[in-house]
Amino acid sequence: MGLVKCSDCGREISARALFCPGCGAPREAEQASPPSERKSKTVVPVMGIIAVGLGLASMAMPYFAAVFFVPATFICGIIALRQGHRILGKISIALAFLGLITIVFVSQQIGDPQQVLEGLLDKLRSLR
Repeated sequence: MGLVKCSDCGREISARALFCPGCGAPREAEQASPPSERKSKTVVPVMGIIAVGLGLASMAMPYFAAVFFVPATFICGIIALRQGHRILGKISIALAFLGLITIVFVSQQIGDPQQVLEGLLDKLRSLR
């Protein structure tokens, strides 16, 4: 553990100290940790990437799979927003809403199964 000088009072303090114990002055950001202890913080937006991937998958998947992917996309998008990944979070939430609209549209097209079967039977009868 090395010693550095306080920028205000000149007293020698620990290189890991955030404040000078003598005068209470905060250490400068550049001096806060020695160069060997500095680490680059690369933040990978994992949840945002997963959310966008799920959103795109929900648009490409058939109806029965999209029903499961859309809520997962929305939840992962909210988590991505809370983690500070605003762009990916907003994109995934938009994809979740598009997927929800698609699900509603398709479910209206499917309609009542009994009516669909009756319509098919009527068409078959008309072909005879």
